Amino acid sequence: MEWKSILLGVGLGVILVPVCLLIGLRLLVWFISRKLRKLGEQIQAGMTPSEITLVASDSPPLAGPIGFSSLGRYAIPQMPGVEISAWMSPDQSQWAVGYNHPARSEWWDLISMYSDGGSYSCSSLDDTGLEPDPRHRSKKHPGASLEDLLQKHLSERPRDHRGLSSEEFVPEFCRCYRETIEWRLGKGTTRQEMVRVAQLSGQVYDESTIEAAFVTHQAQEVGQLEEILRQRFLSKTSLTPGEWEKVRDQLVFVHDRTSSELRQQAQERGQLLGTLEEPVACQVYALPEEVEA
Repeated sequence: MEWKSILLGVGLGVILVPVCLLIGLRLLVWFISRKLRKLGEQIQAGMTPSEITLVASDSPPLAGPIGFSSLGRYAIPQMPGVEISAWMSPDQSQWAVGYNHPARSEWWDLISMYSDGGSYSCSSLDDTGLEPDPRHRSKKHPGASLEDLLQKHLSERPRDHRGLSSEEFVPEFCRCYRETIEWRLGKGTTRQEMVRVAQLSGQVYDESTIEAAFVTHQAQEVGQLEEILRQRFLSKTSLTPGEWEKVRDQLVFVHDRTSSELRQQAQERGQLLGTLEEPVACQVYALPEEVEA
């Protein structure tokens, strides 16, 4: 299987965002060591989608835990080849999600939800080496059976979990995915995470290769983050369609990951159009047309 196909096919939900990034980063390091000059265009094609949708699948669901009710099997159009099987236990306020992925063997998550919008999950997935989103906490039990994972989740999850309904599974699953992607893009993958990913790959890479992968991945993340910010600003701006067309290509989003040079340029020469608080706090500037962002 081509590395780009794997990148396109990985990542979802409370657990699968770091899975997607884990495989993507491992392949990024591998690819940089061989074809660095062509990396930018191909990595861009394999970016983790910022949002996902679930579409009912005709395939039979994976066999779920005893006492759980099936919520169906779903395909994810943004990730060809990836499908999930969802189950629910109303009595124990848990969702069980089984994953079919073309690049990995089957695994499961047990998920509880909380009134503040957060979640807690136990997963049979291997360690990813990536820091989890603190709003969507997780505990990994690599290779655990579904029965063992169920018991571990019941004993380890924080109290005050809320009740669940079958109708909310799809929107909540997609929301958790979106929030985790946005959190990671806002935080940025660190050098330490890149090193752990390289170590978990089982291969040995020199520091220059890891650094090149880190720099490339940082640029990819910032580009994806700013596209989200652009769409978010468009959804709330009071600019007319004509005004928007004039400034859309001149917009600069000043946030914690903005370079110092671009930040200075925006603040000295740009027109402040507004602010955003999510997915990251930022100021939105429009540069004069003769200044390239």
